[in-house]
Amino acid sequence: MPTLTSPLSRDRTRPAEEASPWPNPEGGGRTPAPAAAPARSNAFAASSGGVEIEYCVPGNLEPVARDLAAAIRESFGELPRLVASRDGVFEVRVDGRLVFSKRASWRLPDHDEIFYHVENR
Repeated sequence: MPTLTSPLSRDRTRPAEEASPWPNPEGGGRTPAPAAAPARSNAFAASSGGVEIEYCVPGNLEPVARDLAAAIRESFGELPRLVASRDGVFEVRVDGRLVFSKRASWRLPDHDEIFYHVENR
C-alpha cells in the first residue's frame, strides 16, 4: 500500500530552496523557502541596558512598536532599540530583563505597564 503524503509535509532530505510545495510563478521549479529571520542578539540587552522592543513584522506589529518607542522617548528621553522578528512576537526588555511578552499574556502592552518598568529599574 503506498504511503500518502501531504504536499505541505516537508521532505527534510531536499535542500531548503526546493522545500516549498507551491510552484514558482515565474517557472523553473518550486518557490524558494523564505529566508530565516536573523538570529536575535541578546548582547545588546545584557551589555548596554536600555529598552528593547522586539516585534513581529508579518503580524504588522511595527506600528505598535514604533508608537510605544515614541512614547518612551517622549516620557523618558530614551530611544528604545527596535528589533524586527516574526512568529507573532512582541516582547519588551528593560536592561536585559523581559518585562512583557505577548506570547505569555496573549495581548499587547499598555504604555503604563511598560513605563512602570522603565521608571523602576
